Amino acid sequence: MHQLQPPLNTPLQFGCGSRRVLLLFAGEKGGEEDALIGNIATMEELEAAIQTSGTTKPLVLRFHASWCSACKRFAPTWQQTVNAYEEYFDFVDVDVTGKRDIIVAMGLTVLPHSHFYVGGSKVEDFGVSIKKLNGLLERLDKYKKMR
Repeated sequence: MHQLQPPLNTPLQFGCGSRRVLLLFAGEKGGEEDALIGNIATMEELEAAIQTSGTTKPLVLRFHASWCSACKRFAPTWQQTVNAYEEYFDFVDVDVTGKRDIIVAMGLTVLPHSHFYVGGSKVEDFGVSIKKLNGLLERLDKYKKMR
């Protein structure tokens, strides 16, 4: 797992839907929100979840932020997807609001974003949205069959 952390006040260019934004971090704390299946709050929790992925089911991470309008629009669709596939996957939300270490370590440049892990290894890395739902469902079906 990458532990690269640029200086705190260095802006990151980031995409949210079709807009590009600059994020400046000054030690802000993110807002709390209910988890779908699980909710990651720290880099340590994220690393632990990845290391144990595949022990029971493949892991699907959804990276989002409280300020991201595309993330908010996709949330109901994401919940329906989780409900449909929870038998086959462990779904975990990662709110990256104020979490520069996670954004940098995971190489995120656009939100919402998803990673799939099997046996501690990342097997998929892609942006998710309502427009890209078919691609997400195809990936879920592919890994569901591998179980």
